[in-house]
Formats: sequence, C-alpha cells, structure tokens
Amino acid sequence: MSQSLLYKLILSVILISLIFPRHIKPRGNEKLYKLSGISNKSTRSYYLLDENGLSYSNLKRYVEDGQNAIIKIISRSQIAPNSNSKKSFGFKLIIKEGKKTILSKELQYNKKSTKITSPKDKKGFYFTEAGFWIEEVEIKEKLKVYIKPLDGSSDAFIRVVIEQSKDRDIKKSKRKKTLNRKQNFNIEFESDSGEIIKSYNWYMINSNDSEKFKLEGPTIVRFFSRYIYNEGSESYLDLYSLLLFEDEKWVSEYNILSEKSNKNARIANNKDYDNYKLGKYKSFYYNVPKGTHYYTIKIPSASNENKFLFKIEEYELK
Repeated sequence: MSQSLLYKLILSVILISLIFPRHIKPRGNEKLYKLSGISNKSTRSYYLLDENGLSYSNLKRYVEDGQNAIIKIISRSQIAPNSNSKKSFGFKLIIKEGKKTILSKELQYNKKSTKITSPKDKKGFYFTEAGFWIEEVEIKEKLKVYIKPLDGSSDAFIRVVIEQSKDRDIKKSKRKKTLNRKQNFNIEFESDSGEIIKSYNWYMINSNDSEKFKLEGPTIVRFFSRYIYNEGSESYLDLYSLLLFEDEKWVSEYNILSEKSNKNARIANNKDYDNYKLGKYKSFYYNVPKGTHYYTIKIPSASNENKFLFKIEEYELK
C-alpha cells in the first residue's frame, strides 16, 4: 500500500470518528453490561451507576478542543420479565469546567419494560425503555461530566455518547410551525465551498412579541436564533436572552452572544430586509417530557428596534 493511500485511509477513519456519535467509557473500573435487543447488529455497552457515580473526562479525545459537542446520556433500569408496571429511576447530572459548575440537574424517568436483556450479566432480567437527555457543550481541557445516583432510586444503567455539534440533515428532522401562524422567512448563506445554502421556516420576533409551539413528548428539540443587523442603525446588541416557558411556566433563560455571520447570511424572501445582515445562528437543545406541552419563546432584553429570527426543529430519539 502506498504512503498516500495509507494517509487517505487514516484521514478517512479520523473524519468518520468525528462525524458519528462515539461511546464514552467512564473513568475507573466500572461494571460493564452488554445489552442486546436494542440493535439487530450488535450489543450496546451500559455501565452500572453505583454509589460512587460515573465520571467522564478528556473529552477532546472525541471532539476537538474548542468545538461544540452534543453529549447524550441514555439510561435504563432493570425490570422483572413480563412486568406490566413501570419502573422509576433517575440520576444527577453534573458538568464542570475545572471547579466551576456549568450544570447540575436531577433527572428522573418512569419507563415500561422491553425485551432488551443482558444475557451474560443479568440473566432473568429485562431492561426498561430508555430515558434520553442531551446537552450541548464547548469542549475544553478541564471539562468533566459526572453522573451521581439519586437517593432511593432504582439501579440505573448508563450509556454516554458524544458527537461534534453540526448542522443536521433537514430531511431527518421535523420542522415545527408556530401556533400563531405568522409569516415565515427563508435564509440564504454560503457554504465553505461558496455554494448557496437555503434554510426555511424562520420566524421574526422582538421584545414585544413571542413564538408559541405545541410539542408532543418525549422528544428532543433544537432551538435556533439569529440576530438581525439593521445597517441603518447603530444600536446593536452584543448579548441577548431567550426565555423559555413550558405550559406558561418559566423553565430556562439562555444568554446568547450575537456575532455577525461570516457566510453572508441574509433573508431571501422579503425585499424589505435586503439591506439587513444576519448574525451567526445560535442554538440550544431542550428535552421535552412525556405528554402534550405548549412552549413560548420570548426575548425580554431587546428594544423595539432590535429584531431576531427564530425556529425550532424536532429530532427522533435513537
């Protein structure tokens, strides 16, 4: 094999490893369970969440330092065969950068039985449906993820996967429309190769406005926003906030840094905005609980002169 062919092969392997989700092994000698019945092709590795918890570090092995990454925590519990009841279980998720705590959240699930088993490790037991949780983080040297047991919780078995945050294939996602049936906007921007890319179903909001969505859980949604730069105005915002309400109750506030797009992003289907530039898209994920829920997005800090584009996409749980 020539050196150039070997180099291309190694490069292809590296690129594939960055594109597709990768399973993360926790630090230490943790108890491993191989679960079958999830996929026809192979078993999936889960780790028992014992009293000492699970910890994950050196994440730059999987995603380059400084890049955004999607961390997905998949959890199950063991359950008796042919059980008609549900099993409650949970854990505490902590994300730290050095000594600074970025996130601390208790997660609890109530799941039905499945035909998933671990023939070598848990004979005679099945496992529940999966609980999913997703967080988007920036990979840094001192970033660590900790999963701790909850007092009184049933045994939990954890699988953590990571992938580089990237533009999703729109054909594999479900666009969500607003309940207030407002005009939607199309966006055009340039790819790295100079090709014009189109993005659809954006809605405009300002501080006197809001967007409302109806979602069926459990599911995962991704919220996108872009700041609109008015070339005739000097009152730009360096930072803006998004407020998220679930069933009329406040749940989160997201502070977002506004940056001008370096891909010439613009509104393509409204001549009134021909002279307006768009900011880079910013996004965050949200895990919708089971049932029908109504969500509202507001931007409280912007003046009437400042406007934003916003959209939401839903992704299948896998």
